[in-house]
Amino acid sequence: MSSHIYDLPERFEVMRRQDETVYRCEDYLAPEFQQRLRLQQHVAVSSPAADPISSLSSVVSSSSSSSGRGLDLEWRDKIVDWCYQVIDHFDLSREVVVVAMSFLDRYLCQKYVNKRTFQLVAMSSLRLACKLLDQKLKMSSLLELSRGYFTAEHMISMEESILSKLGYLVHPPTQLCFMRHFFLLLPHNCCSPYVRHGVEEAAKFLVELSVFRYDLVTVRKSSVALAAILNAFDDVDEFRLTAQARQHFLDNVRHYAGIDPHSDDVRLCRECLKQLYCEREPEPEPALEELDDATRISTVSPVSVAAFGAHNGQNQASSC
Repeated sequence: MSSHIYDLPERFEVMRRQDETVYRCEDYLAPEFQQRLRLQQHVAVSSPAADPISSLSSVVSSSSSSSGRGLDLEWRDKIVDWCYQVIDHFDLSREVVVVAMSFLDRYLCQKYVNKRTFQLVAMSSLRLACKLLDQKLKMSSLLELSRGYFTAEHMISMEESILSKLGYLVHPPTQLCFMRHFFLLLPHNCCSPYVRHGVEEAAKFLVELSVFRYDLVTVRKSSVALAAILNAFDDVDEFRLTAQARQHFLDNVRHYAGIDPHSDDVRLCRECLKQLYCEREPEPEPALEELDDATRISTVSPVSVAAFGAHNGQNQASSC
């Protein structure tokens, strides 16, 4: 292990504190939460000094009779799917989607939006995440996918609103951030480079899948990341990754990260990820450790975001 391991306790402590405070996400799709946001939005729109995005929500919803209905799990799932399709189509890092959904989920904890505006929030969050991670995605490319529903002015205004509502907190300790730090706790000589790479890719794939699960939005990101790694371990036999190496890793997690690998939080995340993998496993079915970036990249052109409004209720092709 690197000498930097001795800096990890402080880094884990900072990341965990951020995740549990300023980057924490609420259960914003709960009916009572949506009702409270809707009342706040009504007051904001009625105010003479209504903010531009409150007015924008009314403008972009006027062309769709379905826009006024509330958000639900299905719509969030479709948006995540669409984001991955876009990122895969332009061959960008899938971490963009993980960061973008952090922006979107936290923004929706503070703003009531209709389905049309929800799509605009997703597009704008995706572009902001690309900027943060230095990934090239032109605004014109996203606007083309909206098929005229949104303009550059809409996106710029929404980006400003997102940044303002998030208090410019745009460096979330994501599941992938925790995952990379956890892997520093896995001794380098515990397995071959091939096995280690396979475990890392499998865990990364599970973390990417975790973004689909709304019930993981309120869960500690460290728990999701650790659950993904432990599930990836399960797909490797003890000849290639010994029981001693696994135990060494778990001991390091307790000591350096201050996290119990057998906590209820981690256990529930593991079950959730297993279920999610079974629901979305690719065909033909590869072993988890054999998955890599090439396996995950779709060659299909992304579905227009406008299609969600035009074909509500139809299944979108999964990019996983």
